[in-house]
Amino acid sequence: MDVILNPYAPNVTKRNIVIAKGHIVDYGTSIEVPIRMGGGTIIEAGFANACSKAHFESKITDDTAALLYVKSHHAVQKGMLELEEVVELGKKYKVPVIVDAAKRK
Repeated sequence: MDVILNPYAPNVTKRNIVIAKGHIVDYGTSIEVPIRMGGGTIIEAGFANACSKAHFESKITDDTAALLYVKSHHAVQKGMLELEEVVELGKKYKVPVIVDAAKRK
């Protein structure tokens, strides 16, 4: 039997993707576009220039599908959580972590 995932199906309740506000970047299109196209909802944590573990953790709910971490020259890095901290939260709440690690040429 083939399984087809329809991210827009009403029975899919875990749609929230938690991301630090300073990691919402534009690579020619906003990082929000592919998330929304896949049925996800962006949940911003913290501020444009600061995001603590408490900020991030406060946004994790039963509807959280994943945590998103961006490592790029486009994204704010100072004052943000380290990848290891986001992975710790993912493990604590049993939520996958998506890492977008673009490399500058």
